Amino acid sequence: QAIHQKYGDYFERAIGKLGQCILMFSRPEDYFPAQLESVVTQEIIPFVYVLDDELTNAGPDIGHSPLEDSLQSLFSLTGLKEIPAAPGETYDANLHEAVRWERSEAPENRDRLISLIRRGFRYNGKIERRARVVVYQ
Repeated sequence: QAIHQKYGDYFERAIGKLGQCILMFSRPEDYFPAQLESVVTQEIIPFVYVLDDELTNAGPDIGHSPLEDSLQSLFSLTGLKEIPAAPGETYDANLHEAVRWERSEAPENRDRLISLIRRGFRYNGKIERRARVVVYQ
């Protein structure tokens, strides 16, 4: 609700656009594969970035958002995959962009992720955007 109050019509348009995208990808036989690739890379991925950034900026206090449900549906229908970046996973410079390194006294924590700052995505095996993370050194 907090995100809805802050962004008003933008939130409603975003839900509508995601609904259109989900509908389109629920009937892929209506589209040629080349068109799907183009729609995903030129329209959907940039749109997902904006929405994901807005969700991230809204912070954890917004609770569960219908926007997040719509994004997850869109990921599953389009093949857009979130890059794994949970705390405790191993840092990989190909998948993650370290925005901050923090010391740890425990050697087993070296190169382990502490937190996720911004989600990263992969499409058709190609990294579209690396996940921004905080890492133990």
